[in-house]
Amino acid sequence: MDYNVHPSSYFQRAEENLTQLKEDARPAWFFYAAFEYRCCIEQLLRYYLELVGVHWSKKMEKLYTAADLRKTILSLEPEFYSKLRFADVLIRALDHKGVYEIDLERLSALHGRMGGYLHAQIKPDQTVNNPAWWDTFWNVLQDTREHLFAVLSNDIAHIQIEKKGWPLYNRWKDGTMTEEEVQGEFMKGLLPNDSA
Repeated sequence: MDYNVHPSSYFQRAEENLTQLKEDARPAWFFYAAFEYRCCIEQLLRYYLELVGVHWSKKMEKLYTAADLRKTILSLEPEFYSKLRFADVLIRALDHKGVYEIDLERLSALHGRMGGYLHAQIKPDQTVNNPAWWDTFWNVLQDTREHLFAVLSNDIAHIQIEKKGWPLYNRWKDGTMTEEEVQGEFMKGLLPNDSA
């Protein structure tokens, strides 16, 4: 049996469940899709943990909620968003589309909302026996699908700032250097030295 745990594999299985839902309208497909989307978010956040250099310990392996994973990413890399924006500046200097800025808070919120739906059996009269609840569940699945599609349609990468790059990063971060100045300095560093 093959069960791939890459975020895109979880996403694909969720998509298959939504297709099944459209074909036979069994409520179980909602839950199967929500489970796969939730696992997709968890695995995506684990990838980001690896990118910030986490060393997997027994304690780290127990993290599974998006909220815990998000907090751990931000505690290990407090400048996560700032460095992501800086990477975007550099990548756009190379005439690429730039970095998709991952929103850890949004992923965490979507993960939590789906968790609520997966525990619907607690109050069936307000949930599974209520047609409006199913409409809302569908909207949450679609919201999650759209967000994950945007995230997974972009590359996941890690940029290591080298010794010469730190002054550039710090000057950009504190506002003493503009995006254009950073891009100019970055491009100068990529060009071969003609002074030989």
